[in-house]
This record gives sequence, structure tokens and C-alpha cells, in this order.
Amino acid sequence: MNLDYLYQMTDNNEAFIAELLSLLRKNLVEFPVAMQQAFDTQQWEDLRNIAHKFKSCVAYAGIKEFNHALIALELSKENNLTPVQIQNNLQVVCQYAKQMLAEIDQLLVKYH
Repeated sequence: MNLDYLYQMTDNNEAFIAELLSLLRKNLVEFPVAMQQAFDTQQWEDLRNIAHKFKSCVAYAGIKEFNHALIALELSKENNLTPVQIQNNLQVVCQYAKQMLAEIDQLLVKYH
């Protein structure tokens, strides 16, 4: 995870960085759960909308595979993805969300 853009955007304001990391942490916990629930109940439009919102939250983290999986989920209807393909992308999203969550927890210790 590369947060250089975050540091640059906030002019290294530690309080603001901590606030943004806390918000990102919240999203990393909530969005994958919501996406999995949408998948389990075949609420495809909800899944695409959540992927769109989540993509905006993690785009600056510099993890291409994470972003690509979110884009694939967001555009799953247009690209005629099968449920198996959707599930595979969702697994990638959950894997990277878990990884980012661990890294953010370590960073938050520094700011609190």
C-alpha cells in the first residue's frame, strides 16, 4: 500500500491523516461485508454500486489489483460477468481489504 498521495494531499497534517485513515478503516470493514451480502442475495445492482463507492475510497492506495477487481465488479453487468467471475473478483477485493486493514491498524498506532 502506498499512501504517499495521502501524505502529500494532507500536507503531512497528522490529525487529518489519522482521521482519513480511520474513515478508510471503517470502509475496509463495512464495504466487503456489504458486497458479500449483496452477492449472497444476488443483489447485483447493489453490489455494483458498493464497488463504485469502495473504488473511490481506495483508489489512492496504489494497489492496482484491488482497483481492477473493484472496476470489474462495478462494470460486471456491462461486461457480462458470470456469478463465478463476480465471486472471484469479490475474493480479490476481500483479500486486499484485509491486507490494507492490517496495514492501516499499524499506521493508526503511530497517530494515536
